Amino acid sequence: MRPGGEGKAMVLFEFALLLQRIRSALTRRRVAILVAMMGVVLVAGTVGMHEAQGLSYFDSFYWTVVTISTIGYGDIVPTTFWARILFFFVVFVGIGTFATALTEIAAYFMEQKLLQMRGLHRARMKQHAIIVGYDESTEELVRQLQDRDLESIVVDKDLDAAALHAKGIAAISGDPQASETLERAGIKTANALVLPSAGDEGAVMVALKAKQLNPGLRIVATCTRREDFDIMRQAHIDVVVPMSRLLGEVLAEAVNESKIVDFLLDVFEKEGGIDLDEVRVDRPTTVGGLALKAGEKPIVVYRHGVPTTDIRPDTPLAPGDLVIAIYAHPTGPQG
Repeated sequence: MRPGGEGKAMVLFEFALLLQRIRSALTRRRVAILVAMMGVVLVAGTVGMHEAQGLSYFDSFYWTVVTISTIGYGDIVPTTFWARILFFFVVFVGIGTFATALTEIAAYFMEQKLLQMRGLHRARMKQHAIIVGYDESTEELVRQLQDRDLESIVVDKDLDAAALHAKGIAAISGDPQASETLERAGIKTANALVLPSAGDEGAVMVALKAKQLNPGLRIVATCTRREDFDIMRQAHIDVVVPMSRLLGEVLAEAVNESKIVDFLLDVFEKEGGIDLDEVRVDRPTTVGGLALKAGEKPIVVYRHGVPTTDIRPDTPLAPGDLVIAIYAHPTGPQG
């Protein structure tokens, strides 16, 4: 891309969004006016037929609806002079208004669908996770969140939102560092922001902007450079995963033929032979008093974020403590 090309593209993108918001506002206003006119016709037809021909309010309403919708059963017909005058009003005003309202409503929903396919819509989610950036690992992250009954939406520039939609992945196209984009992704109702591939600097910028919009948001990010770890923590990122260091350690253990790698794979594979479980303590008790699953063994206790492995059945636990328990399936790893 030529110098300045990306900036021009973003200006055009923002201008397109502005035009889209204006069109949507006008469409909503037209629909509101048409619905109001429909209400006037329904009320006028119901009250008018009741007064002009002596029908009950229910029969008058029924006749008005049948006439407006052009069904025209013919079971009720206007027989008095004023009833026939009312008929002309309902036909000429009501049918046109009804047809126009249906057209506008259908166009509005079609427009919203097209916006969603292009990633220019406004997400209607709550307690969801916003994933910034899209690469090969994003689809796996979305699947893992789905397995945990968590909704998610992907945000990035130049997304092929239609292709992601076909895969069942919600997507918002736009600059993740812009407040407008984050708000369209539902940042104020989200409970988590995940930054797996935004880069260290990009993650910091997005995290600072997101915390301004939702101070209670939980932010998780990956870190590629060791020197950026502390900076990212200072940017109010709750969990920073040092991917390069973790990957290096795992590969080094694998080279040494260590069983630690097999253990980790068993833990993270859904069909592995080992499960880890979190038990949150909500009342004073002891390790032996925990309601664990059969075969589970507590291995770590976290108190105020500090882990300890020096635990016994009589070790006291306080509300807020977190116990990590391990369970090995009797049959071992599957497959």
